[in-house]
Amino acid sequence: ICSCLVHHFVLPDLDARGYIRPFSLVYMTTEEKRLNNEILTLLTSLAKVVQAYKRGAASTFQRDLQERLQLLCIGFTHQETMAGPLGIKVGDIAREIFVLLAK
Repeated sequence: ICSCLVHHFVLPDLDARGYIRPFSLVYMTTEEKRLNNEILTLLTSLAKVVQAYKRGAASTFQRDLQERLQLLCIGFTHQETMAGPLGIKVGDIAREIFVLLAK
């Protein structure tokens, strides 16, 4: 018989469906007493690992998003005179989003 502690979390990812990718961290042991005795230490350690992953993923997500928005701005440069159904220019929207993210 095996006992386990499972922690599920998601990280931002532009290539994932819904822009988030699910992950799980699992601690497994055949000694149930060990899991019960060290549960607080394990939860604290898992939380630290997850936070490290989230910090790394957030900076990667920000960088990827800025790169894609720059490409979007470049791609719509030739279409700046074309407005969408609400009269809003797509290139202007992309630039505004890029400026907001750069702050």
